Amino acid sequence: KARQSLPLRLRGTVTTPSGWKNSFFLQDATAGIAVDLVDEKSNFKAGDLVEVAGESEPGRFAPSVLAARVRTIGRGAFPKAKLFGMRELTGGNQDSQWIELEGLVRTTHVQTIWNRRVLVLNLDTGDGLATARVLDFAGDQQELVDAVVRVRGVCGTVYNDRRQFVGIRMFVPSLREILVVKAGYRNPYEAPLRELDALLQF
Repeated sequence: KARQSLPLRLRGTVTTPSGWKNSFFLQDATAGIAVDLVDEKSNFKAGDLVEVAGESEPGRFAPSVLAARVRTIGRGAFPKAKLFGMRELTGGNQDSQWIELEGLVRTTHVQTIWNRRVLVLNLDTGDGLATARVLDFAGDQQELVDAVVRVRGVCGTVYNDRRQFVGIRMFVPSLREILVVKAGYRNPYEAPLRELDALLQF
């Protein structure tokens, strides 16, 4: 149905830019959705309350909005983030929604993605791996490695060229949306010693 280019008019809060050109995610009281701008000169920040006029498009995985005009009308309220497990996200049913995900940070690094420098966290949720892209950050945040964190952000979907779900990546506006639940070891040798033959048992 989204392929029919249906006219749309929406009002909601920008949860975060995606990092792709000037596209962003929008959420109102009902749900969240990705918005692609025709005017690439426009720039919107997380928390902006905006009105969007445009039309529907099928998107590369989930339906999205092709916006002809976006107008900032103030500051909006962020939706409450529900904590999800990785298994609940499989299939992409929470694509573009503002959520919370908990995991162990395996690695952090700064990477240029879509011509923008972002901080990438690789998370082990216990039920699978996910990445989080943080747009507003300082440094490579190596102190987060081995920490258990809760990440608030937009649930993005990794997919292939056949529109099939492959994995989860989160879009996070800033480091303020990362809560350390349990700090990692400053020195990796502080971790408790375990014998090799004790691993992978029932």
